[in-house]
Amino acid sequence: MENSEQFTPVDWQGVKKFLSGHSARHEINWTRETPSTQILAKEAAKRGAPDGSVFVTDWQNSGRGRRDRSWQSLPGMDLTFSVITRRRVAAKDAPLFSLAASLAVCEALRIHLPESVSIKWPNDVLAGERKICGIICECAGAEYIDYAVTGIGINVNSRHEEPAPGDKKIPQKPAPTSLSTETGRSFGLPELLALVLEELDEACSLVESAQGRAALIESYKARCGTIGRAVTIVTDEGGLECAAVGISDDGAIIVLDSSGKKRTFNAADVIHARLKDKT
Repeated sequence: MENSEQFTPVDWQGVKKFLSGHSARHEINWTRETPSTQILAKEAAKRGAPDGSVFVTDWQNSGRGRRDRSWQSLPGMDLTFSVITRRRVAAKDAPLFSLAASLAVCEALRIHLPESVSIKWPNDVLAGERKICGIICECAGAEYIDYAVTGIGINVNSRHEEPAPGDKKIPQKPAPTSLSTETGRSFGLPELLALVLEELDEACSLVESAQGRAALIESYKARCGTIGRAVTIVTDEGGLECAAVGISDDGAIIVLDSSGKKRTFNAADVIHARLKDKT
């Protein structure tokens, strides 16, 4: 599809009928097309938009992820939205909102893909070895956060083909996938959005207390497919081949380098070593 005139708009207000309890507070702000829901949400947050404000679009055409990577959705096919969160949380604990978001998406997608969905540290969600969701979380505030804006892009009804086995041009990172590609069926976007919002509310509430943060890290570890893998840690200084062995209490990744030295990274890209094909 080349432009936004070629698809039927989604009834995003239909999300409300799937929300219950505290999650029913969510205000749904819809736009047919936008460069980035993250930009819309951050501008609204600066103007004082309340906790739980959701900005969703049928077509995000110039979205950005971590390290300024592009993230584009297919018109009317995928789930692209940003959420404003206002909680009494110290700025030092703000990175946990990103982990909470990845855990929320993971739990929501596992309803449809119970065996294959996991988290690649810090906040990519995978189906098998292929990326199905990207997340970016940006916070503002000094000692305590004023707000967090979490942008989530889930490949839902778009189709993504995997490179043929033996293709010498297979990239280092596996091709992305979608919920439809993995299951062979289509999904209602409003219902899926409601499911993710309810999981996100629960996960973000854990960041507000020491006990909750500990529980969040334990739940995250249980879903993190990076732990136990051979990985390459990529920073501005270059790449480091190592073994991922754990997650710290503040959400950093713990690795062992080739000399057996334990190292911790709070911010980096992670590339999973490719699993050997089964014979």
